[in-house]
Amino acid sequence: MKTTCATRTWTNAKSTHQLDATPFGESPVRPRGLHRTTLRPVLKTIPQTLLISVLLLPAIAVGAAACGPVTDAQTARDLGRKVLAIDQAIRNPGAPGSMQAILDLGLDQRYYTMVRGWLSYQLQGDISILNASQEKIPAALRARIHFLEQAIRAIDLE
Repeated sequence: MKTTCATRTWTNAKSTHQLDATPFGESPVRPRGLHRTTLRPVLKTIPQTLLISVLLLPAIAVGAAACGPVTDAQTARDLGRKVLAIDQAIRNPGAPGSMQAILDLGLDQRYYTMVRGWLSYQLQGDISILNASQEKIPAALRARIHFLEQAIRAIDLE
């Protein structure tokens, strides 16, 4: 003996569907589409969300203005100057301020990986030249290898 559920009726925006009784335990197939009771909570939250957004916009604008007028172009110029300073330091390791130029950018956590990678690849290339050359090794190459090792150690230890 099978028990059956009562007849159910669903209404969506397009039409009304009625399902016949189904054996107990089997779920009736619901029609596709949104039921009007499921839309009510969503429709109530939209105006609240818009109101909160409108109220927060002035606070966000004031907070952004308080940070100061730093432009992307100015930041890019500053970074470019520091990168060029590092390039000069690698080319001329004996110049005054060479190590400081590397430390200025290498100790900044945003650019540490870039500077560390650059110095490491330059060091690997110089060591490769050192190992491959069978002639007399220039003193400038040895000085640059020594400088790169010191620079990598300095930014790693900070």
